[in-house]
Amino acid sequence: MSILKFLPSFVICAVTFPLLAQESETPVATTEASSEKDGDAVEELAPVPVLHPKGSYADLPETGFDPTSLLTGGGGSPKPFFELLDQIDRLADNDSNTILLDLSGSFGLNLAQLREVERSVGRVREAGKKIVAYLENASGVGVQVAALCDRVLMADMASLDFGSPAMNVMYLKDAMNLLGVQAEMTRVGEFKGAVEPYVLSEMSRPLRDHYLAMLETMNADIVRRVAKGRGLSAEAVREIQAKRMFSAKAAKEAGLVDELVPWQGAEAAMRVELGDDAVEFKSTGEKKKRRNVDLFSAVRQ
Repeated sequence: MSILKFLPSFVICAVTFPLLAQESETPVATTEASSEKDGDAVEELAPVPVLHPKGSYADLPETGFDPTSLLTGGGGSPKPFFELLDQIDRLADNDSNTILLDLSGSFGLNLAQLREVERSVGRVREAGKKIVAYLENASGVGVQVAALCDRVLMADMASLDFGSPAMNVMYLKDAMNLLGVQAEMTRVGEFKGAVEPYVLSEMSRPLRDHYLAMLETMNADIVRRVAKGRGLSAEAVREIQAKRMFSAKAAKEAGLVDELVPWQGAEAAMRVELGDDAVEFKSTGEKKKRRNVDLFSAVRQ
């Protein structure tokens, strides 16, 4: 009788205890899963910064309006180059680990500026950021900047023009002879070529050698930059320069591009790269208010 009295309570305890254990563990697992989902959601909502270089850049751009630009066909005034460097450097502290570099616009940088951009982009990548470049109809400058990035996307119907530096000097001696004009100068040594177009019909050998050495030095830096960024040999980059013009497909086969994307813009290409149609973007460049220019203000003053 005494054993039967305790048996029901023993069975109840044996059955109830595992149920309580399961109930206590379930909320913990749910909390962890929800926290993981929340973390993913926060990462997905972080906007991808977009840097879009456009136009020309000058180390010390002149302020004000240049009326002669209307006669020479020039557009807006050059942008401050060091502001561009500052925008690149700030990307290292951005909340997003992925950065979009939109190179679809026309922009120009000289070799010294490209070296500074190379250093700034290197600091951003050292901070753990992945930089994705987008190209459309790219020139030599765009190819060099894209080579600094982790990934290079290119519009599938675009083209690429990547040649070596060249220069053209017009000699006016024969034309001046037809007009009966004669220039008189005295040469005092080699490599004094500033007046050659007025006294010679073609370039002298010393000046030609000087210009060739200068162009070879300039191109060596271009080849180094592209070869290092794209994992190519210097000989392969020089062969690419010899061909110069490439379709998007040929540029990928040559190793200048990683992936071809539909020609729908940089943001659409980035969505394809990330596999997320809901990703948001944020421009890093500050848009300044457009100021009206009065051409007669200088006359009235």
